[in-house]
Amino acid sequence: MRTLPCMGYSINASHPPNYLGFERTNRTVSSTPETATLPRGAEVETSETPIQREKQHQQNLVQYRQSFSHAVEQKFPLSESSRRQLRNLQQSLELTNEEVLQIEQPIIAQKEAEERKRLKAERIRQQQEAERLQRQGEEAEQLRQEQEAEYRQKLQQYKQELIKIVEREFPLSEASNSRLRNLQQSLQLTDEEVSQIEQPIIAQKEAEERQRREEERIRQQQEAEKREEAERLRQQQETEHWQKLQQYKQELIKITEREFPLSEASKRRLKDFQQSLQLTDEEVLQIKQTIIGQKEAEERQRREAERIRQQQEAERLQRQREEAERLRQEQEIQRNRRQQRETKQLQVFEFEVVEVQRSGLFGWGSKVKLNRTRSHASYFTEDLGNGINLEMVSIPGGKFLMGTKDQEIERLCKKYKKYNVEYFRREKPQHEVTVQPFFMSIFLVTQGQWKAIASLPKVKRDLKPDPSKFKGDNLPVENISWFDAVEFCQRLSKQTVQEYRLPTEAEWEYACRAGTTTPFHFGETITSDLANYRGTSTYANEPSGEYRQKTTPVGSFPPNDFGLYDMHGNVWEWCQDGWHENYQGAPKDSSAWLSQKSSRKVLRGGSWNYIPRNCRSAYRDWVNPGSTYNYGGFRVACGGART
Repeated sequence: MRTLPCMGYSINASHPPNYLGFERTNRTVSSTPETATLPRGAEVETSETPIQREKQHQQNLVQYRQSFSHAVEQKFPLSESSRRQLRNLQQSLELTNEEVLQIEQPIIAQKEAEERKRLKAERIRQQQEAERLQRQGEEAEQLRQEQEAEYRQKLQQYKQELIKIVEREFPLSEASNSRLRNLQQSLQLTDEEVSQIEQPIIAQKEAEERQRREEERIRQQQEAEKREEAERLRQQQETEHWQKLQQYKQELIKITEREFPLSEASKRRLKDFQQSLQLTDEEVLQIKQTIIGQKEAEERQRREAERIRQQQEAERLQRQREEAERLRQEQEIQRNRRQQRETKQLQVFEFEVVEVQRSGLFGWGSKVKLNRTRSHASYFTEDLGNGINLEMVSIPGGKFLMGTKDQEIERLCKKYKKYNVEYFRREKPQHEVTVQPFFMSIFLVTQGQWKAIASLPKVKRDLKPDPSKFKGDNLPVENISWFDAVEFCQRLSKQTVQEYRLPTEAEWEYACRAGTTTPFHFGETITSDLANYRGTSTYANEPSGEYRQKTTPVGSFPPNDFGLYDMHGNVWEWCQDGWHENYQGAPKDSSAWLSQKSSRKVLRGGSWNYIPRNCRSAYRDWVNPGSTYNYGGFRVACGGART
């Protein structure tokens, strides 16, 4: 590739020149054979000849011409930026203004000629376009006039058809309206166009119809006046006749009120009165049948009422005797039960109560600190046979706040917001409940106790002798429905002559709390060392624990201060109550709150497969009473509240 030096720039001569594409070259004289380094002070003698300079000048002119032509092809007229670049190129190629002018003039003249030719062609094209548009407008106007004529013809056709139909019938029938709508659609007329045609025709027809009706009204009014006069005369005669009938009726009523059945003298008197009023036997017979029939019916009704009164009095006396006997027997049963309870001497047992305490100033440490104290409670034992016993602990009466405070509920909802749980709102409003003393089974009903009672005679339903999934006589019974638990209580009551039942929801929470107000009777949180639940989940940032994935023997963990075991976890516990979504309208005492709207029943306490927030003292849930699960059981109560 050969380069041409020019004003400190080198121009690439191997491709067409570009006035934007020149490169800056180093002005330092290189040590080539043509320009060797000279001693200091020596003069440089150029080796270029006039012929070479002229040849270089011609090449520069060609380069400028090509660059200018290229710039004009890119944009014409030239922009200010293109002109600056051409001036710079002119200076770098050492061209005079005259030389540049000689190059530019023919190119610009040719470009201007081309531009004039283009403008002329554009003018001719616009003139042709204008003529074409004019022709289109004339054709469109002709088409519009034809459409207008066709449109007026359609309107006239619709108008004539409407007049013909209106003359034949008015008001128009549904068939005529349908025929007109079909004609409208076939003629492609809008509702507004049809309305403008119909309004004057319908208005004229309506005026004619009003006039016809007015004439008809006047004619009917005249006929009505004639009928009214005839009716008035008829009613006057009927009134006089009705008054005579009423006179006879009143006389008959007066006589029957005085004596019934009628004597012969009364019958003769009525006959004379009938003749004086000019009444026929048929008219009198109708009156007699009504009055005498009514009197006979009243007499029969009186006798029947007297018979029913005597019968009801006899039944009332019988019920009183039966109720007195029932009360006597019930009192006898209560005396027997009191005697049996008195013979069942209450015993005292001691146990250790555990309270969870925070370790560390600001939270739970790596270990949960447990505070252990000794407590005691009274209980009695029911012998179920074959060495199986049922221990019932005494629960003292008292008052407590049932449910959870509003601010605590909102805190829990916010804390577990990502799980979309709103069931904490079931625990409101928090309310005070008064609980009577009662007894509750120390442990969940075990499979051994279930087998002992299930073998007793049926009261209302059959019981499976071994329904549980996890087998073991000392494990809590599970896979039993609410109906099964009630049947168990009924058989137990019949066997022991002591009324056993499921605890009410208020009794259960009162017994679970055992005087505490914290989420668990253990304190602010819970661990898998204290209860059987899904220990891998935590409640209050305590260390996670063991998830046993099955039930554990009753009494495996510490009790609460009332001496009750497994109130948190292991298996859910059935309660008497029907399900309500919250505590609005809940009883103030500890009685069972039944539901007329739902058959669902309340569950409490959580289970072995539930997370700790579902095992809190206040947490409540529901299940259909016929459902069975391997995490659902119960415990029994006696005494205290009633349904």
